[in-house]
Amino acid sequence: MTDGIAVTDEIGAAVREVLGSIEVHGPDGAWSEPAERAACAQLADGGWLGVGLPEQLGGSGGDLRDAAAVAGACAAAGHRLPAADAGIVAAHVLEMSGLRAPAGLVLPVPAAGTLRDGRVQLHVPRVPFARWAATLLIVADHGSGHQACLVDAGAADISAGHNLAGEPRDTVVVDGVRPLAAADVGGHVHDQLQRAGALARAIQIAAAIERMLELAIGYCGQRSQFGRTLSQFQAVQQQLALLAGEALAARGAVQRALALVAPQPGPGDWAVEPVAVAKVRTGLAATAAARIAHQLHGAIGITTEYPLHRFTTPAWSWREEYGSDRHWSATLAAGYPGDLWPALASAD
Repeated sequence: MTDGIAVTDEIGAAVREVLGSIEVHGPDGAWSEPAERAACAQLADGGWLGVGLPEQLGGSGGDLRDAAAVAGACAAAGHRLPAADAGIVAAHVLEMSGLRAPAGLVLPVPAAGTLRDGRVQLHVPRVPFARWAATLLIVADHGSGHQACLVDAGAADISAGHNLAGEPRDTVVVDGVRPLAAADVGGHVHDQLQRAGALARAIQIAAAIERMLELAIGYCGQRSQFGRTLSQFQAVQQQLALLAGEALAARGAVQRALALVAPQPGPGDWAVEPVAVAKVRTGLAATAAARIAHQLHGAIGITTEYPLHRFTTPAWSWREEYGSDRHWSATLAAGYPGDLWPALASAD
C-alpha cells in the first residue's frame, strides 16, 4: 500500500511539472482555450491521458488510483482539462466493454443514446469537452440491451458551450451515425458510467479545495492589517481551521472511495455507496470551502488576475455534474431498507 501511494504521488508530481511549464492564462487572468488544447495535446503525447486504461485496450496502463492522481494534479494546477473524463469515466466503460480506444482523445457522453438499425441517435447538452474529442464514447440502448459505441466526433454536430468555470460543455447531436466499433454491455453500464463520473468529479473537487486552502494560508500569512498579518487574528485562524477541516473531509471521502473501488482486479462494478458518499461529501465541502476562501481573501479573491477563481468556480460546477448532492443523498437513503436513522446510529 505504501509503494502504491508513493507511485501515485510521483505521477501527480510529474503531471504538475508538465503543466507548470505551460501558461494558459494571459496577464489579465483570461483563460486561453487554444493554449489549453495545446496543454491537453502535450499530456496526451506523454501518455498521461491514457493512465488508468490497460495497454491492451489502447491506454498507458495503471489503475484507478493512478488515473485519480492525474485528474487531481490537473485540477490542482488550475487547468481546464479532460483528464478525469478520459482516464476515469471513459476508461471504466471501455474496460467493461472490452473496446479498444482508437488514437486521439476518447471522451464519454454522460447520457444514453439509442441504436436503431446499427446507427446511433443522440441529443445531449453539456457534454464535457466534446469539441476537443476525436472519438465519442456513447452508451446506446438498442431495445433488447445496451452497447458501448465509439463514434467519430467529426460525424457529430457539436455546438460549443461552457459551464460556470468556463470549461467546455457542449451540445452533441448524433443523427444516424454508424459507430466505428461497438460491443454489448450489461444494462447496468449507464449506472456505472454515472458512478465513474461522480467519483471523477469528487476527485477533482477534493484537489481544488486543497488549493483553496493553500492560497488562503499564503494570503493570510502575507497580508497585514492593523500592524499584524491576518493569520495572527484569532477569527481568521478559526476560519482557516474550518477550511482545513473541509479539505481533509473531502480528501478522506475520496481516499475511502478509491480504497473500496480500486482493488478490484480488471473490469467490474463499482459499488454505489462509497462513490455516493464521496460525491455528497465533496459537494458539501465545495460549498463551504469556497465561501470561506473568498471571505478570507476579500475583494482580491474575485478578481480575474488572482487564481482563486480557478478552483472555486470549477468546484461549484463539478458538484452539480454526474448527480448533485441531493441526488446522491437520495440514492444513499434508498439503499437502506426500513428506517435510515437506526442504520446510521448503529454501532455495528
